[in-house]
Amino acid sequence: MNKTVSVNISGFIFNIEETAFEKLNRYLNTIRGYFSESTGAEEIIEDIEARIAELFQEKIGENYQVIKLKDVNEVIEIMGQPEEYIDNEIEDEPVTGGRPSYSQAEPRNKYRKIYRDPDDKVLGGVCSGIGYYFGLDPIWIRLLFIVLFITFGTGFLLYIILWIIIPQANTASEKLEMKGNPVTAENIGKQVEEELDNLKKKFKNYKEGVPQKERPVAKGVHNFIDFLGRLFRLLFKSIGKILGFFFILIGLTVIVSLVFSLGTSGGFLGHYSTIDGLNITYHELIDIFPQHVLNEGWSHALLLLIVGLPFLALTFLGFNMLTNFAYKIRGFGLALFIIWFIAAIAGVFQVGYIAKDYVQEYKEKDVYKLEQVTSDTLTIEVTEDDIYYINRATRNHDELDFIKVIDDRIYLGNPELDIEKSMTDQFQLVIYKESRGRNRKVAHDNISEIKYDYMELGNLISFAPYFSIAKENGYHFEQVKMKLLVPVGKAIYLQEGSERIIYDIENVTNTWDPYMVGKVWTMTAEGLECIDCDPDDL
Repeated sequence: MNKTVSVNISGFIFNIEETAFEKLNRYLNTIRGYFSESTGAEEIIEDIEARIAELFQEKIGENYQVIKLKDVNEVIEIMGQPEEYIDNEIEDEPVTGGRPSYSQAEPRNKYRKIYRDPDDKVLGGVCSGIGYYFGLDPIWIRLLFIVLFITFGTGFLLYIILWIIIPQANTASEKLEMKGNPVTAENIGKQVEEELDNLKKKFKNYKEGVPQKERPVAKGVHNFIDFLGRLFRLLFKSIGKILGFFFILIGLTVIVSLVFSLGTSGGFLGHYSTIDGLNITYHELIDIFPQHVLNEGWSHALLLLIVGLPFLALTFLGFNMLTNFAYKIRGFGLALFIIWFIAAIAGVFQVGYIAKDYVQEYKEKDVYKLEQVTSDTLTIEVTEDDIYYINRATRNHDELDFIKVIDDRIYLGNPELDIEKSMTDQFQLVIYKESRGRNRKVAHDNISEIKYDYMELGNLISFAPYFSIAKENGYHFEQVKMKLLVPVGKAIYLQEGSERIIYDIENVTNTWDPYMVGKVWTMTAEGLECIDCDPDDL
C-alpha cells in the first residue's frame, strides 16, 4: 500500500502517491532553477504547472483517482527534461520573430486545438486561428470570408458565430496548442519570453512617439462582438442554473411522490382519473388485475426502478448544473444504468407475461322476451347507485367506469343500452357479454362470472347501473352491452337517470342521448321519434 498526499497544482486538487510527488517536486524545482533568470519566470512556471494539471486531469476518471509514479514519468516525458533545453539552445539558430512560414514550421502537434489568435488579428483573430489549425496563411481565410460576404451575404454572420464559439488563446499553453507545437516546458518558456519581448517593443515605441497603426472601426467592432460573446456566455450560464434548479425540483418531487404513493394511497399515483368526477387509486388498479399475472410487490419494485432512477439521475444532473460541483462516486452512473436496464428488461417481460392473459376474446349473446309488458309504452329506469355515483352525462363510453372492490367482487359501471327496431311485435332484450383470456375456454369461464341484474316489472324494466366480476379472476376487459328491441308503433319512456346507461341511440331528430331523457319515444318505420315533443326541446 502506497502513501498518498493531496497537492494543489494550478488550482486543482490531486491525490498523488508520495514517491510520485517527490519526483514531480524535484522536476518543478529544477525547472524553476532553469528559468530563474528568464524574463517573466513566474508566468512561465504558472503556465507549466497549468499544463501539468491539464495532463493529470486527462488521466483521472471514475476508476482512476490517484496519480501514480508512471503518470508523473509520462508527464515529464511530454513536458521534457531541463537538460534538453540547454542542448537545444546550443543547436538553435536565432529566431527573427513573426509568423513562421508554413513550409518551415516545426512539426505540428496531432492534438492541436483551434483558438482565436489575439496577436495577429484584424477583428477577433478568427482567421489567424483557423490558419494555424489548418496550416494555411490567414490571408486566404480572410479572403474567403470576404467572398462569402459579397456573394452570399453569409460571411459576416459566420464570422460572428465563430468569434463567439471559438475561445481565444490567452495562455502560453493555449497559444502553443493553437500553433500545433508541443506544449513542453521549453516551448512555454520561449513563448512567454517572446510575448514579453513584443510587449517591451510596443511600450518602447509608445514612449518614443512612434505612431501606432490604429483601426478605430475594427476596434469598435471588436469591442461590440466581445460584449455579445460575454452576454451570450452569461445568458447560457444563467439558463443552465435555472434548468438545474428545475431539474432538481422535478426530480425530487417525482421521487418523493413515487415513494409516498407506493406506500400509501396518496401522491401522484394516488388517483388514476378516467372521467370527470371518477377516480381510481393506483392500489385499486393493481387490485383489479389477476394476482397470478400482476404481483403488487413486484410491480412496486419495477415501477420504482424504471421511473425513479431516471429522475434520480436528473436530480444529480441539476445539482451539478446549479453548483458546478462535479462530484463523482466511482461507478455510480454505470451502476444506475445497469440497474435501470435490468429493471426495464424485467418490465418488458412482465408486460409480455400479462399480455398473454388477454390474447383471446370471447363473446356471448342472450335474448330475452319481455312477456310482462301489457302496454304499448315501456318505461325504462336505472336503479340508484348505492356504491359510487357517476354523472352519466359526462361519461366517455369508450373508457372504463371503475366502481369499487367489495369483498370478492369487482364492480364496473359501464353497461350500455341501445334501442333499435324489433322485427317482431314483441319487446325483446338482447344482452351481449364480452371478456378476454389466455384461451377461449378461460375467456368463456370469465364471462360466466359476469353478474348483471335487471328486473322486469310489468310495463317497467329496471336496469342496474353496474355489473360485477370475480376478483379472483381479475379484470379481463369485461363488457356488458344491451339492445332493447321495440316493435313499430310501440313506445319507450326514458326516466330521469337512464342517461347513466343509454348509449348512442339513433333517432329521427338526431337528438343526443341526455336530451332524450324524460320523453316518450315512439318507434316508427323511420326509427324512434318523439311525436308530442316541442322541436325546441330536442
